[in-house]
Amino acid sequence: MIFTLMFDYIGWHYTKAYKDIVSVWKNFLQFFYNFFSIKVLLATLFSPLKKMHEERKPGLNFEDLFSVLLVNTIMRLVGLLVKSIIIIIGTFVILLVFILGLAVLIAWAFLPILLIVSIITGVQFII
Repeated sequence: MIFTLMFDYIGWHYTKAYKDIVSVWKNFLQFFYNFFSIKVLLATLFSPLKKMHEERKPGLNFEDLFSVLLVNTIMRLVGLLVKSIIIIIGTFVILLVFILGLAVLIAWAFLPILLIVSIITGVQFII
């Protein structure tokens, strides 16, 4: 009976549990991709931040024209800067989650061996 239980555990550990860990890992990666809105930020990278822009007044006024051009250019540059920073932070977080997920998968493979070694070491300390 103990061998049946052990084989069932090892079968679960290296099949279903691995699939579940990969599924959770994918969910984390997808969550952070959507949380930082990387696709949307890349699509609107050169748009003004929060759609803040200046409207021109009717008529031909060069001072107003250059003022609007300057303000809109600055807003686009601020939008580019803020969105770039968010994209960089989001990419860093996604990379970190990827590396941690990979570490969990590798560690999960060696946990049964660690369990057996720990039991043997514990028994040796008792004896």
